[in-house]
Amino acid sequence: PFSVEDYVSRVRERPVPPSRYNPDVVPELDAAVIAALEYEPEDRPRDAGEYLAILEEVYTASYTA
Repeated sequence: PFSVEDYVSRVRERPVPPSRYNPDVVPELDAAVIAALEYEPEDRPRDAGEYLAILEEVYTASYTA
């Protein structure tokens, strides 16, 4: 059981970037994942299509070169 204060603090905490668990993750992918988890809706990609475009751009620029 969480108190309201616990819940609010957890929701507002910054997520851990994936590169913390896998050093092969490039900073651009970290940024894309963190953006998708933003608390405020206007700070996140608008929809799955926009997020997919971001991920495709990261993949093309970072993993196919």
